[in-house]
Amino acid sequence: MELPKLPGTYFNCQRGLGEWVDWAENFCPSSKIRFQQGAKEAQVCLAQAELQQETYQNIQTRIQEGKRRKSKSRRVIQKGGIITVEAARQTKKEKEDKAKEVAIKKARKNIQIAVNKAKTALNRR
Repeated sequence: MELPKLPGTYFNCQRGLGEWVDWAENFCPSSKIRFQQGAKEAQVCLAQAELQQETYQNIQTRIQEGKRRKSKSRRVIQKGGIITVEAARQTKKEKEDKAKEVAIKKARKNIQIAVNKAKTALNRR
């Protein structure tokens, strides 16, 4: 009768622990030592798996809370008083246009900087 190898993964721990428990009564003293070693390794593997599962659950909870927070948050367009839908749309469009203008300005500036660097490199040669 061959003794199983010591487990190294979560699944093998469960399977091996079940086999060891079934055969524990028939063990000689040297086998009982191996049983103790296998049981200790199984406990360590199970503890690691439990910690990993808790970590994943915590991360998943944080992600879900972040999604919920983002979906329920509302940006305020108006500073005070009542605003109509048309005025809100116009304000939103103005903000988007302003953001586009800023982005275009930055792109033009970056292009000009690149051109100037290229000219300087040519002049040095």
